[in-house]
Amino acid sequence: KSGGETPVPIPNTEVKPSSADGTALATVRESRPLPDAFLCTSHRRKGVAEFMIREAKEMAREIRERMRDGKGSVEITHIFKQDELRGKARLVARVTIPPGASIGFHEHNEEEEIYYIISGKGLANDNGTTKLVGPGDAILTGGGAGHAIENAGDEPLEMVAVILLFA
Repeated sequence: KSGGETPVPIPNTEVKPSSADGTALATVRESRPLPDAFLCTSHRRKGVAEFMIREAKEMAREIRERMRDGKGSVEITHIFKQDELRGKARLVARVTIPPGASIGFHEHNEEEEIYYIISGKGLANDNGTTKLVGPGDAILTGGGAGHAIENAGDEPLEMVAVILLFA
């Protein structure tokens, strides 16, 4: 509830304050056991998650050195993993590229990748065309084309990356 709005009841949910400022968090009460892969709040029907609420602390993180022959290390926070999604997505992640680091040039065949810049500055190579990008900018590469991105600033470059499969 915020700004005087009346909350809409959601069946089989419980709403509790999640922070000192009173921000509400809806939690689904699941009557069936969930497999260990679902370490977050979820709602399932016929064994498939229909929606999930995952807290940031529950997301898997990894560090990749010289990703795609780029420079330095890149942190990938997996928002959802491929086996948790019903759609044809191979990756849904928050990517953090520190100053001086990059993801090297690579191609996407039979798939496309979207980068959405959250914060920082980057130098994007979109199939040979380079351009500075910043918060709110998006990059789409696929169908055999390639791309790379390098942090071009003094603060971390943060973006959401989504890879969608064609088939």
